[in-house]
Amino acid sequence: NVAAENLRISFLASAHEYYSALIDISMRKGNTKEGWQIAERARARALLDSVSHGPRSEREEQLMRQLNSESLKLMRGSQDSEDRVRRVENLNAELISVEDQAREADSRDAGFRGSSTLELSELQNQLSEDLAIVEYALGEPCGYAWVITRDSVNSFRLPARKEIDTAAKAVSVMLSDGKQIVGTNAPGFRRAAGALSRALILPALSGTKVKRLVFVLDGSLELAPFEVLPISSDVTLIDRYEVEEAPSAAVLIALTRRLESQIGRAH
Repeated sequence: NVAAENLRISFLASAHEYYSALIDISMRKGNTKEGWQIAERARARALLDSVSHGPRSEREEQLMRQLNSESLKLMRGSQDSEDRVRRVENLNAELISVEDQAREADSRDAGFRGSSTLELSELQNQLSEDLAIVEYALGEPCGYAWVITRDSVNSFRLPARKEIDTAAKAVSVMLSDGKQIVGTNAPGFRRAAGALSRALILPALSGTKVKRLVFVLDGSLELAPFEVLPISSDVTLIDRYEVEEAPSAAVLIALTRRLESQIGRAH
C-alpha cells in the first residue's frame, strides 16, 4: 500500500544517512576495515531490498520507524551521540536479523545470501594478483574509497557528495553531446574529466600495480564514464587497464563462485 511504500522510501533515505555517518565515524578513527564492512553492509541491504517483493511484517515496520527516528537524531548531532550510536546499532542488528529470516528465499535465489557478512580477508583470498577492487561510498561532508588487492587495503577521502554529483553529471552530459568534447569545447571537457579523475581515479592508482580494475560505484558515480577519464595527458583509464563494474564486492565474489561451480560441474 501507499503508506507502506512511503515508509520504505523514508527508511531507505534515513538508512543511507545512517550508514554514511557510521562509515565516517569508523574512518575518522582509522578503522579502514570496519568502514569498508559498513559500506558493504549498506550495499547488501539495498540489494536485498531491491529483490524482496513480499509485504513487511509488523515487527519490521516497527523497527524501521524506530531506526528512522534514531538515525535522524544521530545525524542532527544530539548530545548523547555515543549512546544513540549504540541504540541505532542494536536496532539495525535486530532489523537485519528479522529481514534475513524474511528474505532468505529471495536472497538465496538472487545469489546474495550471506553477502552482507563477507570478511575482508575472504574477499582478498578470492582476488587474483592482477586485480584491484575500488569501492566508493559518497557522503557529507566527505566520502571514502577503498582500494583492495590480494595483498593490501588502502583508502582515501573523497570530496563531498554534492561536489562529486555535480562533477560526475557534468562530465556525463558533455560526453553524451559530441559537440561538447571536440573543437573549442574540448579543453572544457578535459578540465572537467581531469578534475573528476584527480578525485576518484589517480589516488586509487597510486602504488597499485595491477592490470584489472573492478569499480564498485555509489550514487551519481554510476553516471561517470570511468573508462575515458584521463590518468595522464594523453592516456585514459581504458588505455592502460581492463575496467569492470560490480554492484558490490560481495556480489562479485558470489558470481565468481557461481561461475566456478558451473565450470566444475561441466567438467
